[in-house]
Amino acid sequence: MVLLLPACLVNWDLYYSRRAELLDQDGDGHISAEYPEEGGDDCDDGDPNVHPGQAEQPYDGVDNDCDGSTPDDDLDGDGYDHDADCDEGDPDINPGAFEVCDGIDNDCDGVDACLPQGAVDVADAPLTLRLEADEDTVTGANLAFVDFDGDGLDDLVVASPLADDLVGRVDIVTGLDGLAAGVHDLDEVATLTVSGAGGPGGLGISLSQACDLDGDGFDDALMTANQSGDGVVYGFKGGVLGASGTVGLEDADWTFRAEASGGYFGTGLACGRLNDDVAADLVVGEHLNHEGDAGGRVWVFAGDTGDPAAVRSSADANLWIEFGSNGGSELGRAVVVLQDLDGDGVNEFAISSPTCSDNAGCVWISGSSDRQLSVESQVAMVTDDLDGLFGGSTAVGLGTTIRPAADLDGDGLEDVLITGRNDDIGAYGAWLFTGLGDPSTWTRTTDDATASWELTYSGEQLSTECDAGVDVDGDGHADVIIGEQGYEEGAASGGAALLYLGGADLRGRYTDGDAFATIYGATAGARAGAAVALGGDASGDGLGDIAVGLPMLGSPGGAVALWWGGPRVGE
Repeated sequence: MVLLLPACLVNWDLYYSRRAELLDQDGDGHISAEYPEEGGDDCDDGDPNVHPGQAEQPYDGVDNDCDGSTPDDDLDGDGYDHDADCDEGDPDINPGAFEVCDGIDNDCDGVDACLPQGAVDVADAPLTLRLEADEDTVTGANLAFVDFDGDGLDDLVVASPLADDLVGRVDIVTGLDGLAAGVHDLDEVATLTVSGAGGPGGLGISLSQACDLDGDGFDDALMTANQSGDGVVYGFKGGVLGASGTVGLEDADWTFRAEASGGYFGTGLACGRLNDDVAADLVVGEHLNHEGDAGGRVWVFAGDTGDPAAVRSSADANLWIEFGSNGGSELGRAVVVLQDLDGDGVNEFAISSPTCSDNAGCVWISGSSDRQLSVESQVAMVTDDLDGLFGGSTAVGLGTTIRPAADLDGDGLEDVLITGRNDDIGAYGAWLFTGLGDPSTWTRTTDDATASWELTYSGEQLSTECDAGVDVDGDGHADVIIGEQGYEEGAASGGAALLYLGGADLRGRYTDGDAFATIYGATAGARAGAAVALGGDASGDGLGDIAVGLPMLGSPGGAVALWWGGPRVGE
């Protein structure tokens, strides 16, 4: 018997059609990437609008063209999503890019940060701070950069010594990098306002450089009021738990005052570590102290890591200095704590008398042999006991201002910048002293300066301000700014701040015409440059920043103009 079986019939058209449906379920002509052996390249086989070759639709949360190398939220592939990247069409523009002075916001911070160069009107500053008050406040008479809130960015301390009927006020502005470009009222943007009510008047007549007086790791703010001659220094603790809002002098964490009256205690004010503990120490000049025929005195108070003392007087000082054999007057007119010049591990301090030696001026620098500062001891010294003496070779009034200058000339050693004035001939200047590693070389005159600036003015007798030790253009060298408040190219006594760039070639004699940038006041009598300051970094770009005071601008209400550091034009 023969068994007949039906033939096995296959509908190949149906088979291949069904197979194609399974491999390409959305029918867009691309096999699902789940079947790589079949050449699958469709990263979403459920959406016919997603497949290789499809136009990318930005910011829809979908990789439309299945090109994983071009994420939907980062079309230029620079590693920054569109919500942070200000130009998704250029991979060289993103928040991590280095700012170039080319008219483009390369780092997406909202500013094409270019270092001021050439003649620059102070009115063109990216940021201006002032008090909207109908009175003479002389806002910007003194300035200092400190990291008061401990966030790693510098904050600005602004003095208005004539505010509030001459009692003065000091404002601390934190978060400068978050302020929009333009003019801001200090009443609205200051984190802390210190009122000088109840004090001797003129709060902010002096401000200290950044320091940590109690060793807690945060910068503190120190300021002087001495309008009446009986000076008092007030200190306020910084940090995340530091003071905010408006406070009075009674809220100060530290108070230092003079035993004698009329000596203008605190005209010279500086702070920094002078021994091997973690707390900074305070140096206070009282340049008109004539007690016992003194021609001024300098007081040094050791810092303390314990609770701040309520009030300390000059009688509590751990070290004090008077004139020695050379005699003179106005000792302590300027004081400063310098970085470790001689490499012995301890900082030096410098003090001045611009009138000593027939107005040539003298600046004394302490050395390692003077390290007798401790909380437990009290030591009296004279200027002869100090190791270094810098003097004017002529009557230049050396010692109006003293500033640590970091390593301006790039030789690996700390430098010192000192200004002076000669009212008799209507000229003043600044002198840079370098190569200070050996204390035996600390006796010099202005003729020995590595670089000098000879600046002229007309009209009123004016002194000069300066700052240094901060790199504002990113070339690896610290730079110099000098205030010339009698500068008249923009307007009569409009003033100017003169910026000079540091480096190995910073040597010789300079005039105001040699400045890399001249930031001038175009308003008569504004006194731009009456105060100048260079900050470590207030904007968060890693470069130093520039603040220029115009205390006589307006009624004179005064103002402060700020520029962010940045590259030079074309760099």
